[in-house]
Amino acid sequence: IGKEQLTNEKEVAADIDVSKKVTSTDILNLKRLIVRIIEERQIYEQEYTNEEYEYRKNKLTEKVTIIKLANNKKSGVLQIPSKIDGNEVTKIEDFLGENNRITRVTIPAKVDSISNVAFSGMGKLEAIEVNSLNEKYSSREGILYNKEGTKLLSYPRGKTEKTYKIEESVKE
Repeated sequence: IGKEQLTNEKEVAADIDVSKKVTSTDILNLKRLIVRIIEERQIYEQEYTNEEYEYRKNKLTEKVTIIKLANNKKSGVLQIPSKIDGNEVTKIEDFLGENNRITRVTIPAKVDSISNVAFSGMGKLEAIEVNSLNEKYSSREGILYNKEGTKLLSYPRGKTEKTYKIEESVKE
C-alpha cells in the first residue's frame, strides 16, 4: 500500500498467494488470518486470577501462562509453581510487576518460555534458580541462561557484586 518498503524476507512472507508480488488480495488475506488468530485466542484462552497469580489457560492444551503476580505482598522466595489448578505452567509472559520484597525466584522443569522482562521489576532479586530437568533454561550463580549457557537471559537486579565476568561460552 506504499507505506513501507518490504525487505526480501517480509515481501516473501506477505506474498500469500505466491504471485511474486504483494497485492491488496495478499493484504486482505493477511488481515483475515490475523483476525482468525485473535478470535481463536479469545475462544481457546481464558484469563484467571488466584491469590498469587494472574494467568491464562489454553482450553485446548490445558497449559498455563503466568501473566502477573496477583499479590504484590509476596516476599522472600517466589516459587513458580509447576501446576496451577492441575494444569502445567509452561510460560512466564510479560512483566510480572514491581516487587522489592522478592529475593529469589525458582523456575520449574516444564517452563519453556520466559519473557525477557519478566523479573525486571524485582529490585531486590538476588538469584534466579532453574530446575535441573528444565530443557530450555539453566542458572549459574543465580543468573538465568539458556540451557546451553550461550545466551545470558536475565541478571537479577538485586545482586550485590560490583562486577560480573561473562564466560567465553556466552555469545549473546
